[in-house]
Amino acid sequence: MYALDLPGETVAEPRKMRSALLVKANPGRLHGTRPLAFVNTEATHVLAAWTGAGIEGRSLEHTEAIRERVLGALREVDLFHFVGHGATRRELRGSNDRWDTELLLEEGSSLSVEDILSGEPFQGLRGVVLSACETALVEPMARSGGLSIGHSFLLRGAEFVIATSRSIEDAEAVRFVETLYERAAGGKNLGDPASLAKTQRDLLGGQSCHARPTVCAYRMWVQ
Repeated sequence: MYALDLPGETVAEPRKMRSALLVKANPGRLHGTRPLAFVNTEATHVLAAWTGAGIEGRSLEHTEAIRERVLGALREVDLFHFVGHGATRRELRGSNDRWDTELLLEEGSSLSVEDILSGEPFQGLRGVVLSACETALVEPMARSGGLSIGHSFLLRGAEFVIATSRSIEDAEAVRFVETLYERAAGGKNLGDPASLAKTQRDLLGGQSCHARPTVCAYRMWVQ
């Protein structure tokens, strides 16, 4: 038996989170959805966490939170956090196809699976957090789990996506996101699955997912 004198395998250090985009959308009746009471609270927590972690954050809201502005900004940041509504596309309401989900934006705009997949890859985007209902629904009959809005970011270059497998309650979502960023060092360690696991364990405190469904709705997908 002979051993080859080869150098040991080296693993590159994860690229640091330096810039981030927050999109806050609460279109309410324009999309036929109820207004969310805690969108501003969550956005404030996220921006403060980024500042504390030394991450340069910017936000799009109101008339700036539209498809074209969001897609353009996604090509310039390492981290993307969306807070708002996830839903089935209006013209396809009643569809069970996970492909038909979208993020509801302002001015009647939205971000769909096709919008993400049809453009150029997001070369610099490391991570995505989608704090909205049903942003990573799983198709039980598909071996891969299917493709929804959350999964599409992975196909366009994101290293990890934290998204939801069911509907969430907005007040509970704020508590979850605040705790997640605390456990993830202000966002620097969001890509570490241990940050998500610790968040859920701490918030559940021995309770079941049946008792706290929003806490357990958040899942992580990685490349």
